[in-house]
Amino acid sequence: MVPVLKDEWIWDSWHVHDGKRRHGHFLKAGKSIGDPELRHMSQGTGAIAYG
Repeated sequence: MVPVLKDEWIWDSWHVHDGKRRHGHFLKAGKSIGDPELRHMSQGTGAIAYG
């Protein structure tokens, strides 16, 4: 499961199960930078817990 964020590009997700819950992690960058190829220079990480 990868979230969809209106103002950010999301890519390279990975998931971990800790025995109780699942955690999703992903790279993200704001669409305000304009060119999607520049996202690699402006990336951050995001996380969600589910299940």
